[in-house]
Amino acid sequence: MDVAEYLVRGLQKKGADDVVVSASEHETKQVKFSNSAINGSLSYVFSDMSIFASFNKRTVSTSLRECTRGAAQKLIEKIAGVVPSLPRNKEYRAIASGSFRYPRISERYDHRIKDIEPVSVVEESISAAERDGIRKAAGVFMMSESSEKLLTSNGIEQQGKGTHFYFSIRSLKSHDASGHATASSNIFKKLDFKGAGGESAAIAQESRDPEQCPEGKFQVLFSPLAFAPLLAHTGNSASVYSLESGFSFFPKKIGSKMGNAKINIFDDGTLSNGGNSGAYDDEGHPAQKTTIIDEGKLNSFLHNTSTALRHKTLSTGNAGIIAPEASNVILENGEQSREEMIRSIRNGILITNVWYTRFNNYLTGEFSTLPRDGAWLIENGKITKPVHKFRISSSLSELYHNVAALGKESRQIESWECEQPVMLPHVLVDKVNVTRPS
Repeated sequence: MDVAEYLVRGLQKKGADDVVVSASEHETKQVKFSNSAINGSLSYVFSDMSIFASFNKRTVSTSLRECTRGAAQKLIEKIAGVVPSLPRNKEYRAIASGSFRYPRISERYDHRIKDIEPVSVVEESISAAERDGIRKAAGVFMMSESSEKLLTSNGIEQQGKGTHFYFSIRSLKSHDASGHATASSNIFKKLDFKGAGGESAAIAQESRDPEQCPEGKFQVLFSPLAFAPLLAHTGNSASVYSLESGFSFFPKKIGSKMGNAKINIFDDGTLSNGGNSGAYDDEGHPAQKTTIIDEGKLNSFLHNTSTALRHKTLSTGNAGIIAPEASNVILENGEQSREEMIRSIRNGILITNVWYTRFNNYLTGEFSTLPRDGAWLIENGKITKPVHKFRISSSLSELYHNVAALGKESRQIESWECEQPVMLPHVLVDKVNVTRPS
């Protein structure tokens, strides 16, 4: 904090109107495994400072790795030397200011993290998969502890700390039968890594000898892991910066229809045990819960202070100083169990995971994605046979309009395809286009 104060005061002396300095330190332990054996572990500590400053609308964003006064003074001089040659940022308005009351975030820090042995976690999960007949499992377990401090030229001074645990496992029964599951939590006792091992094993066991998936229009039941990348992109599209830069499928008009009445989507920076929860955003504005889509209608974009002033609204506590960012994106659950949804399907497909989710057109939300790991045909309310080698092509708007049912149990998802933490249930969608990948 001493160096952060030095940076704020030093930049103000050089003429800065607004300054935000955020210092953070992360200690991470990681264990990787493959072929049901641990093949690597590492531990590392990373610390840095991020600095934002505005000089009469000439904005600078940079970072400092060496957190000493000497390094800070060199950076101050470098910034002061660069600023006169910068153009004015016509879009910039201000950073947060005011006397704020900050929310209390539950289940953000686990005091017992020092007692957890990551190798033992992996060994237990491998054993759980082996008990279900799996001899080849691969994945990673990561645990991290972080602390951060925030200081601004408007007198905001905040600090916090957090822990996070992430587990990913893929079980292989044969060359064409695999299952994948993940678990994430800020609190270790709520990390169901054994359940993830058992789930991935069961998917692999039940997906042996898959057949070529037929083409056509199907009801598709997405598992939370399979729908998560699409929900994460929805959250990113809600940032007003994405809208302005042409990377959002959202219309400009609040109240526009985005889906049917079953669709309620939120961003919640205060979510208990949320992977991106915290009391404040990157400029010190209190975090909050924001309704993005309310019963299928666009309710709000995500704003920082600057974008909110430009659009004559209020900040939603989603700074990103340069661009508003989602925190924890939530698709509200429904009332049906997974089994009830399966029984309602006449001609459909159940998918458990996807990869290579790519957007062909950001403005329309058109995408394609490849299901991987276990997938099965559903005929007349019953799962019949495993299938593979197919592609799903649609648009997010079309999916949200065609949602037939939502599961009653939600799960927090982070994955290789979904780095943005999301919370969602199983999602049943009608009339989904299924083709063979070229």
